[in-house]
Amino acid sequence: MKTTQKIDPLLSLIAVPPGYLNVMGYWDASEENGPGCRAVVWLQGCHRHCSDCANPQSWSFELNELISIDRMFRTIVRNPKNEGVTFAGGEPFWQASALALLAKRLKAEGLNTMAYTGFTLERLLAPYAPAGSQALLDQLDLVVDASVCKTPVGCFL
Repeated sequence: MKTTQKIDPLLSLIAVPPGYLNVMGYWDASEENGPGCRAVVWLQGCHRHCSDCANPQSWSFELNELISIDRMFRTIVRNPKNEGVTFAGGEPFWQASALALLAKRLKAEGLNTMAYTGFTLERLLAPYAPAGSQALLDQLDLVVDASVCKTPVGCFL
């Protein structure tokens, strides 16, 4: 049986090499972006352009700051106050494969993981979900999806 590899529809816009993340920003020891004290990683790139978006600077899929998974891991775990990590955006699920690898390593260190997404959980479980979506979902303790968004076209990320 021949299998085909899933290709992200925005792959041509996301020129992120394997093992790296395209990051918009990082916040250490936040108590405002999920339960407890946590690191927050804002990913670059979102196609929704919601009118109530808190991070419109994250919309562009152009490379902003390339950070290796290893470096991001070390940055997060070096602060003992971080009990977990939140992936936000931009849209984290456009970089799901790399985030799944990072989340797996963080969970092995005892950190909890969550993500905000403009996709619905149903869409992320569908065969046409962004590549790596299931792997990332498997590593997340909490997902805040588009069903809680303020606008019908997207989310507040």
